[in-house]
Amino acid sequence: MSELPVGISEVYRDRRVQLLLYKLLGEGLGKLSPIFDPMYGYRYPIAEVIVGDTATTEGFLRRLAEAGVLRGELCGRVVFCPHCNSIDVSTCYCCPDCKSLNVGKALSIEHFRCGYIDAESLFHANGKLVCPKCHEVLTEAGVDYRKIEAWRCNDCGKSFDVSIPCYRCSACGRSFTFDGAVCKEVYCYSLSDEVVRGAPKYLLIPPVKEFFERNGFKTQSPGYVEGRSGVMHMFDIVASRVGAAKNTTIIDFAISNSLVDEQPIVGMFAKVYDTDPAQSILVALPKLSDAGKKLASVYKISVVEARNTDEVIKRLGGITKAIGAVGFKPLDVMTLLSLPDHLRTTAMAINKLGRSTAEDVAKETGRARAVESDYLNQLVKSGHLKKGREGHKVYFQIENSR
Repeated sequence: MSELPVGISEVYRDRRVQLLLYKLLGEGLGKLSPIFDPMYGYRYPIAEVIVGDTATTEGFLRRLAEAGVLRGELCGRVVFCPHCNSIDVSTCYCCPDCKSLNVGKALSIEHFRCGYIDAESLFHANGKLVCPKCHEVLTEAGVDYRKIEAWRCNDCGKSFDVSIPCYRCSACGRSFTFDGAVCKEVYCYSLSDEVVRGAPKYLLIPPVKEFFERNGFKTQSPGYVEGRSGVMHMFDIVASRVGAAKNTTIIDFAISNSLVDEQPIVGMFAKVYDTDPAQSILVALPKLSDAGKKLASVYKISVVEARNTDEVIKRLGGITKAIGAVGFKPLDVMTLLSLPDHLRTTAMAINKLGRSTAEDVAKETGRARAVESDYLNQLVKSGHLKKGREGHKVYFQIENSR
């Protein structure tokens, strides 16, 4: 597993970080809390799915905390056996004198006159309470004696007020005290304030998911598709559309400081070959190498090259027709020619983008949002488009959309 890049802006280039940020920010998870596993100790199942390896997940999260992406909060400690490193350790108590584990709490009697303390059972003689030390008969509680709860060792017979905490390992059967134990701190993780403020400009997955969702897809991130081999394959985003015979589009991201090499294509091809999706897309930031492009062409993997999120969305819009499941039939040439020039430009943008907001169309045409909003509403009135509201956003799409 590769190490994290140095520096927060570089850390964002790790696709595992992109997926984790989406879980914490995009899905509102907020905090990664560990669960206890008797085999491994404390684990982070959500992060393990993203990292792909239980053994390295904790180190991955710790390095993110060191880089300032995550904030760690101490939420517990776990004890390991110093002899075999097992986590299967139980807490018990031992005698401070002989260190035997065969101890227990028992009711004792303290004789005030001579100060002798021992188990109550040892004071009983012929139906009376008699001090085993001085042999005086005890008659009145609170005057001659008092009853107290104390610890007693069943091996050496000693009584004591405080026992010593110790541990017993179920794996190797050996016992040890706290001083000899191996203790490990356990942390809950949440995003640092700096990342919460700055992540949106680096985060790629939410806007790409939104692009597919407003084009009629249901999405999962990370998503899983079962291959013909029976193996479950993970992709950064899986987009599917109900009602289409072959309806799955899979998207992976590859991010580099310069050129993305061919390895992401090679790795993606094995998954694509087994799952046979309707469309497979690799989003490469900033560019894919020539060798990678040649392989992508041979393997029929679409490539989106971009420097930032806006370019990713724009280029995804350019291959929307190739996806084949966005759910609309574009306006035909005769219809476009029948429109005034200003409305034709808007209609052509919708043809390209599919279901979009006025802001989306404005970015495509380069005109003001208010202008495009007016033109879109004119196209709605003329019956070429229809619109609908989702939350605070209004979407426009071609009237014959399915």
